[in-house]
Amino acid sequence: MEEKLFEDQHNKIDKTKEALYSGMREEKLMMNELKKKEFEVQKNWDTSSQEKSFGKDTTNLPDTMVHKKSKSVSKIILILSILFFIGALIFAFYVLRKEPNVFSPENIEMSIKGLVSVGAGEDINLGIIIENKNLTNLESAELIIDFPSGARGALVGQEKKSRIVKSLGTIIPGSLVNEKITAEFFGEENEIKTVLVTLEYRFEGSSATLVKETEHTVKIISSPISVSLEIPDEIVSNQEIELVVKIESDTNNLTKNLLLNISYPFGFSFIKADPEPQDDNVWVLPDLEPRGKQVIKILGTIKGDPDSSGVFSADLGIQDRQNSNNIETVFSHAEESVIIKQAFIGLQVLINRQQTEDYIVIKKDEKVYVSILWENNLDTRITDAKITVKLDHDIINRKSILIPDPKGFYMSVDDTIIWNQQTNSELASIPSGGKGVVSFSFNLLPVVSEKGLFKDVELNISASAEGRRLSNVNVLEQIKTPIVGKARLVSDVGLTAKALYRDGPFTNSGPLPPKSNKKTTYTIVWQITNPTNQITNTIIRATLPTYVSWLKSVSPTTENIFYNELGGEIVWSAGEIEAGAGITKKPKIVAFQVELIPSITQVGTFPILVNDATLTATDSFTGSTVDDAEPAQDIRLTADPYYKLIEEKVVQ
Repeated sequence: MEEKLFEDQHNKIDKTKEALYSGMREEKLMMNELKKKEFEVQKNWDTSSQEKSFGKDTTNLPDTMVHKKSKSVSKIILILSILFFIGALIFAFYVLRKEPNVFSPENIEMSIKGLVSVGAGEDINLGIIIENKNLTNLESAELIIDFPSGARGALVGQEKKSRIVKSLGTIIPGSLVNEKITAEFFGEENEIKTVLVTLEYRFEGSSATLVKETEHTVKIISSPISVSLEIPDEIVSNQEIELVVKIESDTNNLTKNLLLNISYPFGFSFIKADPEPQDDNVWVLPDLEPRGKQVIKILGTIKGDPDSSGVFSADLGIQDRQNSNNIETVFSHAEESVIIKQAFIGLQVLINRQQTEDYIVIKKDEKVYVSILWENNLDTRITDAKITVKLDHDIINRKSILIPDPKGFYMSVDDTIIWNQQTNSELASIPSGGKGVVSFSFNLLPVVSEKGLFKDVELNISASAEGRRLSNVNVLEQIKTPIVGKARLVSDVGLTAKALYRDGPFTNSGPLPPKSNKKTTYTIVWQITNPTNQITNTIIRATLPTYVSWLKSVSPTTENIFYNELGGEIVWSAGEIEAGAGITKKPKIVAFQVELIPSITQVGTFPILVNDATLTATDSFTGSTVDDAEPAQDIRLTADPYYKLIEEKVVQ
């Protein structure tokens, strides 16, 4: 058995040997003639020998067979490597020798030549120089010049703008571009302005757009126009003060499009100004002549706690072309602070026993009572005190002025009432903390009189107190404290109603006098009069009795009147009524038609056609609510010109 196994293994080795050598013989025939060499093959089964025979170890194979091809390939690779290395050295030497970077933004030089300081409004020349030190063209080159707020510039022969864009085309290697511009700068003194210059370009053969920037700063060393404020250092709360604004030109040129903006402190109330502003604090000024001046006077009051402060500020400059109430470039800025002091002589005005924070509302038929409360707020005595009240409106009935004790005197020549030590001994010498009161009353004239129609009536009760005090240096000083009390007259709105049959915009039908269980139609007319102030949100309401029906007929048809069948309520939204309606202008009128079917129980009576009507509205001038009412209208048609007494009761 073992002998047979050994024999099989020996046969396999012989077959393998034969296969290997048969291949070797063919290889030798294809190449050169080689002599046959004999190889020893072990007769026993050896794993290492078997692996060698299958080609995993070629140490015993012929050298010409294993290495001939590998040597030729290695030589070629070595030669190519040497040539590539030599070429790389030559290219690197050329590049480093010729230029550190052939295409670089660093090889573009940009500079701006010109003055670095200028007077505001003066023209200066700026030169922009661009040099291309690259070895290639700069294509699609575009020069962009951006000026800051308050500055403009222009290329030669062009209009000044805040932004300049110019196409430069192609800038060839080694060439210079020199652009000249004229610029002007506006602003406050010592303000710094920065001009940004940008070059956009592409390198030849590239689609990428690159940017090169540079800046030029200019300092404004003087302003062509100045603004200043004049105001007292100390003011009294709720006292009228005058703010004086002075504008001066320091240039030989005409200055146009000037705008002045004033900022007021908290608690300031604008009264008036000369010249008048826009929105109380903005002035669009006329052209200012060379070396010219302009003065603006502002009158107002300020409220605040004692020893508090406030700041008034002014900005003067060129008007913004986009927003006419804004300043595009500020030429000059000024500000002044004030300290609010307690009044030396404290005054308080009461109208109809009400303190006048802003104003109180009065009615045309009521007597107006005015009280002036005074008090010495100093820590020293005040002597020779005098209180003066100025009346300022024609609607006051001067003949009705009444001054109770302590007596004062009404000076009709200048419309003032005066209290002094001659009329009131308390005013001769007022100790610290001393206080008192003076008063008077008056009536108003009718709103429609020989002087015309009074509209938007505001009464200004201007009171002032003055006296003398001993100062810290033992010198008598004159002191004065003014105050104003305001009252506004509310409009006397009137509503009237009338019932018609034969008159009015509609043709009525049915028996007259009305008969029980029979239909009779009537016209109801509502009319609104409004003498003094404009009123808004005007609404009239009334209801119909259950035996009266709404007929949907309204005149004029444009009036907004609505009937609610569920509640039987009529609502007329009359809206806005102008001052003078029913006096100097046509009244507001609406008419509508109703139908009456009297019951047999109403025979011999005067059935109501429409119940009481009420009017409510808002007075635009006083901000208060006004109202009026009109009683119910029945079948007694006293307003109908064709009314007959026998027609006023229901018959059967």
